[in-house]
Amino acid sequence: MRRLVKQLFAAIVYYSGLLALIDVCVGIIAKKQHHVLLMYHRVLTDPFAENEYAQTGTAVSKGAFEAQIRFIAQKFTTLTASDYIESLRQRKTLPRKCAVVTFDDGWLDNFEIAYPILKLHNVPATIFVCTGFLDTAKKFWFHEILHSIKWQRLDSDQLANTILRFFSDKSAESSVRELLAPTHPQDVLIDNFFHLAKSLEAEQLEELSSALMKLRGKSDDAWRQRRFMMNWDEIRSMDPQIIEIGSHGQSHRLLTSITSTDANREIRESKTEIESNLGRKVRTFAYPNGTYDENIKGMVKDAGYVGAFAVGGGVGTGDLYAISRTGVHEGATTGSGDKFSKAMWALALSSTKGVFQGLRRDSSGIDY
Repeated sequence: MRRLVKQLFAAIVYYSGLLALIDVCVGIIAKKQHHVLLMYHRVLTDPFAENEYAQTGTAVSKGAFEAQIRFIAQKFTTLTASDYIESLRQRKTLPRKCAVVTFDDGWLDNFEIAYPILKLHNVPATIFVCTGFLDTAKKFWFHEILHSIKWQRLDSDQLANTILRFFSDKSAESSVRELLAPTHPQDVLIDNFFHLAKSLEAEQLEELSSALMKLRGKSDDAWRQRRFMMNWDEIRSMDPQIIEIGSHGQSHRLLTSITSTDANREIRESKTEIESNLGRKVRTFAYPNGTYDENIKGMVKDAGYVGAFAVGGGVGTGDLYAISRTGVHEGATTGSGDKFSKAMWALALSSTKGVFQGLRRDSSGIDY
């Protein structure tokens, strides 16, 4: 019911012209420009396909993405992440309605599906890549866990015991058991478990991934060999006027959870790797999981990046090394019949975010 109310509200304020009028008034009264910074991860033909193992809140369908980008191209001036930051740094006057499209991780579907759409609509984007996963069949720890949970050949008790070896907190057991024998929607339980798993040290997450891979054995060779991330040839083949490459570190480990030496190495060496492979400067960084502190920010600045991106609901406080972005997922723009809704997307991108905050939070708690 709540979803239906949101869809109806979006349709009324958009098609009546009220949303556009409020946007203009907010801009005049607040004397603020309307900048939208978007964070994508995956763009898939079917984000709910079992063989993609896409986490809820991180995937958008090809059809929805094309409609979103078409709308942005029509309504906003678009910039790469570094051009946006340089404009702020130099205090240049930006168009009132400005959008920055970014992607995290370096997924293969960014090249195969998202890039042709961006090129078609002449919308530039910045892809923040994890260099340690490029040109390999390596998987992120959360991808390994998703695959293990949804792979039907594992005994649930054996899987639970393998996972629980890495948790000293007894409260984790109920979360894991419920995840494997869900009494609630599994996607919600998976999100809850991932939040719990982030309490583990980076080395523990890597060991957990290895343990799950070993548990599945040789019968899972197709998964082991499948490449989900881009390679350097694919990255080089994309038009640099459309796709800018930034750094997302090397291993996707939370930089605040590893030693300062390791964090500094990830920040600097990922930059060097990209520059040596592409022959162009890397100017922007995105914190893995959006996690950072003052020490990490200082390392990024000292490494020569002009700015860095976190995760959040808007432009942020003006700190060029903590620029927040709005995460985009399939539910952000769906209307009746689970199809793309221009009205829902317009509301999600509106400068009236603070006014309609309560009406724009979906059931998973992700503010889009």
